[in-house]
Amino acid sequence: MITLYALVGVDPHILNFALFRKFLEHYRASGIRDFIFDLHTGRGDMAKVAEYRALAESHGAVIRHVVDEPFSVKDLQFRLLNSLVQELSGSNHWCLPVDSDEFIKFPGGDAVAFFAECDRGGYNAVIGNLLDRFSLDPPFAEIDEARSLDELFPWAYPLTRLIRKGWDRKVVAFKGRFTLINGHHGLDREFGRIAAQLEYSFLNLVDRFRSARLRRFFRRVYPYLEFPAPGIRRWPGRLEIHHMAWDSLLREKMIARLQLKGRALREYHNVLRFLDEADLGRRLRGHLLEKVSLVAG
Repeated sequence: MITLYALVGVDPHILNFALFRKFLEHYRASGIRDFIFDLHTGRGDMAKVAEYRALAESHGAVIRHVVDEPFSVKDLQFRLLNSLVQELSGSNHWCLPVDSDEFIKFPGGDAVAFFAECDRGGYNAVIGNLLDRFSLDPPFAEIDEARSLDELFPWAYPLTRLIRKGWDRKVVAFKGRFTLINGHHGLDREFGRIAAQLEYSFLNLVDRFRSARLRRFFRRVYPYLEFPAPGIRRWPGRLEIHHMAWDSLLREKMIARLQLKGRALREYHNVLRFLDEADLGRRLRGHLLEKVSLVAG
């Protein structure tokens, strides 16, 4: 059994409706059929809730809760997610906790075959790294129905890690009664924030190499060097998580997030400072720009 869960913010300054449609289509094309969503509005916009509900249910999704309250990562997202994990998780049940702007690229485009392979290998956790997608001209385009995400955002760059100064290690999926911590960046048995922080430091070091071949080699090696954790058998690789957060709504999202409290406030300020620069390209290291695609291959 494979269940995909997301807390979906429906307010127009948080999520583009066309992106949510592409999100559903991407995962259905990957073979996933079991979706559970919680819908959130911080503005009491029940008309938007109804619009998102109708689209989600047309793709077979179950809407578990509709939440009308101010957004808080700590008090809302993890309370909802981890309560669901305790309800669903079991030795034969894969849970995929994804954000609605994250598009996981499965080998061959087939999630069912991939998790069957994980089962045969005895793995119970899969980790991925964010690939922040954007366009060089304009850098933060508006998502529309007509163009594919590959057309809109043909480039990848570690914007989360190098500009936002956040972690790009994320838990893609797991089996068992784990608890997610720190923005899906780790599991409770991975020693708090240590797993994410160590990978953050390692990737920053690897990015100093100008050779793409050398960077890819060290990235492939890292999962074998990662510290073991009790009860966790990680798939020995990293899936690509194509991150579509760097769109035309980016500034509004960061301003909205500044109302929250916690360590991530520094990250939101980092993004806003970046957006205010006259020459955004000045901050980008050219050797790390990479043309990528969501199409399996």
